Amino acid sequence: MISVTNQTHGISSSTANSYNTASVSPAADTLIIVDVMSYRGLNPNHVPTGITGASLTFAQIGTASLSDVDRRTTRFWALAGSSPGSGVLTINFGAGNPQVICGWSVNQITGAKLEEPRQSIAQNNGGVLATSFSIMLAALANAQSLCLGAFSITDNIDIVPGSGFTQLSEDLTSGVGAGLMVAWKLNDTAVGATCGENERWTGVASEIEAVIDFAPQLIKPHMKYLVRR
Repeated sequence: MISVTNQTHGISSSTANSYNTASVSPAADTLIIVDVMSYRGLNPNHVPTGITGASLTFAQIGTASLSDVDRRTTRFWALAGSSPGSGVLTINFGAGNPQVICGWSVNQITGAKLEEPRQSIAQNNGGVLATSFSIMLAALANAQSLCLGAFSITDNIDIVPGSGFTQLSEDLTSGVGAGLMVAWKLNDTAVGATCGENERWTGVASEIEAVIDFAPQLIKPHMKYLVRR
């Protein structure tokens, strides 16, 4: 059975070229998904150059921003193999690319196929002020697929998961408005969220395919009886 748990999450309003999470200890043979919200306030709004730490190798699978100076949402994934490490994760933006806000959510998925998520879509809402935003995934592999969404807005108000979704983390800043919320649900192509005011949105949605266990069936042999006369 596929499942997801949050390892750590947080947000920083300190200007820096890199940010450290709390220490994580991934379980063996799991997928690790890290969502990052970043804001620079100047042109350009840099995409994170990568994530390092805990002996994991991360790859980016989606990023979206409304403009060169607005909030950006980026997703990375990594495979924790048979003997994973542990420690802090460092989110890097590169020398000379300081951000003024960075938020993150690190989530571990068990019972999934040990490969890159089957599909990932990063989008913005076109800059339209709205109280909701949804990203539509394509047809899912099966009803056990885990659908994972991360959403950022341009304010520090509560971001509410879409109908039936379970929140894994939410972090908001004070002062300059920014927030990151991550939530999941099985078998739903409409990955969305809402909030109480009109906001501009960015987000990433992914389908993570489950390993399907087929229970063995007992097959009764066909019995033939010989009747003697």
